[in-house]
Amino acid sequence: MDLTGRMDALQTKLEKARNDKVMLQGGLNFYKKFASIARERHLCTVCSRAFATTEEETKFIEMQDQMIERLKDNTQLAESKKVIKTIEAELAKLKALTAAWNHFKKALSERQSIEAKRTKLKTEQRVSFLSRASHARTRHFLPRALTTCMLVNLYPLCAGAVESGRTARTSGTAT
Repeated sequence: MDLTGRMDALQTKLEKARNDKVMLQGGLNFYKKFASIARERHLCTVCSRAFATTEEETKFIEMQDQMIERLKDNTQLAESKKVIKTIEAELAKLKALTAAWNHFKKALSERQSIEAKRTKLKTEQRVSFLSRASHARTRHFLPRALTTCMLVNLYPLCAGAVESGRTARTSGTAT
């Protein structure tokens, strides 16, 4: 995974951790609000009915307070805060590396481009050398007269003359 992929994954993880924290804090605020309304208005915040007795009201408020304490003591909230801090610290480190990473990717791309050009140039040089060498060998091994005929596009005439000369020599020696 490259730097941007790692940063995207951490960003997603950070958003989830923040949502979890907000949900836990929302629950905490929810129960605090319920207890506050029950104390102030002396009614149930769920069904909006007045409590029949003070004992019923006290029991309801105690339940809300217990839920508040559970959420406060809940290690999930503290853990989500730690996770958020850890992820934010790692993201900060990665963001600090972004400029260097981009410079590295650019340099790597340029190097690959130079290597491709160098390979292409070497190939062209080899082809050119082989072409010249092949041309030199061809001129060296062909008879001089045939080479001259090829240069002037008289090859078919010369080839015919060479063949008729061979035939004449062969028939001349045979008789």
